[in-house]
Amino acid sequence: RQLMDARQAADEANYAKSAFLSALSHEIRTPLYGVLGTLELLGLTPLAPRQQDYLDTIQRSSASLFKLISDVLDVSKIEAGQMTLELQDFCPLELTEDVVRTYSAFARAKGLQLYACIDSTLPDRLRGDPLRIRQILNNLLSNAIKFTDNGRVALRLRMLQNAAGNTEVQWQVSDSGVGISLTQQQQLFDPFYQVNDADSQAGAGLGLAICKWLCELMQGKLNVVSEPGLGSSFSLSVPLEQPSSGASIIALPELAADIVYVVSPIRELADSISGWLRRWGARPQIGAPDSQEAGATAVLLELHPAPCGQFSNPAWYGPRVLASSDGAHEPQFSGDGWKVNLNDLAAIQRAVSQAQGGATAPHPQHRKTHTLRPLQLYILVAEDNVINQLILRDQLEELGCTVTLASDGEEALSLWREGAFDIVLTDVNMPRLNGYELTAALRHAGCVTPIIGATANALRGEDALCLAAGMNHCLVKPFTLRALSAILAPYERVAHEAL
Repeated sequence: RQLMDARQAADEANYAKSAFLSALSHEIRTPLYGVLGTLELLGLTPLAPRQQDYLDTIQRSSASLFKLISDVLDVSKIEAGQMTLELQDFCPLELTEDVVRTYSAFARAKGLQLYACIDSTLPDRLRGDPLRIRQILNNLLSNAIKFTDNGRVALRLRMLQNAAGNTEVQWQVSDSGVGISLTQQQQLFDPFYQVNDADSQAGAGLGLAICKWLCELMQGKLNVVSEPGLGSSFSLSVPLEQPSSGASIIALPELAADIVYVVSPIRELADSISGWLRRWGARPQIGAPDSQEAGATAVLLELHPAPCGQFSNPAWYGPRVLASSDGAHEPQFSGDGWKVNLNDLAAIQRAVSQAQGGATAPHPQHRKTHTLRPLQLYILVAEDNVINQLILRDQLEELGCTVTLASDGEEALSLWREGAFDIVLTDVNMPRLNGYELTAALRHAGCVTPIIGATANALRGEDALCLAAGMNHCLVKPFTLRALSAILAPYERVAHEAL
């Protein structure tokens, strides 16, 4: 009986803690949406250089605060058993390159070489939880750059085994930074632990603990090898399924079976790209050729893991491609050759293909444009927080929408009866008539208009509650203009076809 009472008390304490963290997260996310939303809108206005610097500083600090809140919430989810995997088909190549591109500006600002070496035998598609894998890689790569003052940071992806139906892959993040002592390594994955020499912006010490938990949730392994003064290497090994659909990434034209000379100050980078050239049908050879021996159809490919504006081999007069960390993602031709981004294999393939004299390959359709088109929707917004009302209104108007504001569910229900709206966007928690009750009342009245719920509660199950109540989507605050646009964009087409 004492053991049962003790367990019940522990369960109640754990539930109380989870409920407290959930409530705390909700209360912090609500004003944080006002902060981040206002900063994003402010960044769209003309600013003096000094004002832009101030804005950048505030945005970085706010992003750090948001990450800390998200980490604390992740810990509470894990302890409450609410953290689950969302399996889907994804391209490990695209995920890895996208993570590297996310941190390329951070690495360049510190004068570091950042590059990826990806196994050319990797399957095009695998099945797993790309969101959680990305979360781990973001943490590892961010730490590697943060604690490396000079030298290199490399992200490697290789296939460990490929059995029938299952594939085990390994991501490895290596740096030439300060390193970690053996004593510190033993506590490195403990919650709230920070290495002794961590700087003032090291965070709360939750990142690696969350990475470890997520890795175990995926039945994977997370290991570290490090030596003070010699850098660190973190390895994430994850078993993934092979998708039954057999889907593949966007196919690009094969390269001509001609020689491509590969030159790079880093041998492993040259080896990695050579593997992909071979997979695409070319004949790679590592090393600079003697121009007198070069064939007329050969291409010289230079790989530089740092910003580089000039070709380094003046003796070569044939077609050539320069791939550097600051290159464009669409091949750019100048008088002496093509220039492209090092961390974009598809772009390198297009550049080499063009250098070989082939047709210009179409740019992959999955790449996102940075321009948000005007949606021109008429939207009813129900939100009781005055500041969030204004942010939502400004965000929607920035997206080319017309907005009518309601301070609670009852007012929104009355306004809906008076006008025709393309979308109803409602906060979930409101006085008098909350978002769930408003949705039920609208559906009962015959409303077929899409309803989008907005909530500051990020615990698992909130989106399911929104859908069960009759809503079409659920947005978790704080959300960006791009996230809001992505939810609304499908209805822009339908709405105007109806007109």
